[in-house]
Amino acid sequence: MRRSTFKNIESILRDYPDYDRHIAERERTLLNPDSIYSDENSGGGQSSFVSNPTEARALTLAEDRTLMVIRYQRDKIEKVINESDPFTNEIIREYYFTRPLLKTWEGVAQAVNISPSHCRKLRTDFFERLADELGLMK
Repeated sequence: MRRSTFKNIESILRDYPDYDRHIAERERTLLNPDSIYSDENSGGGQSSFVSNPTEARALTLAEDRTLMVIRYQRDKIEKVINESDPFTNEIIREYYFTRPLLKTWEGVAQAVNISPSHCRKLRTDFFERLADELGLMK
């Protein structure tokens, strides 16, 4: 696996615990835009556009690329986690999801009762499957 792909997956995994918060913030931003850019055209002509605010909001959420990427990554990570064995899940959770990172690979290996080299191999296998799911170049 390329080093850049590996680092990208590490970055995505470190952000994963906050994905639900990121999604909620992005939705809130899209549905409640700043009033700075609001239309001040009072007394102007009447628009021929039929207003449907519910549809407009749904389209805004459905078409936002940032929101789609975050949801896509979250879903793919959850899929790979659900398909992984308990040792791999524990390793990934201990090393990437806990904050602050207090354990080295030796500490993680000790926590799950396997060798550090086996931990890294399970992580590499997890990364390979996640790269396949995310469509990243290996």
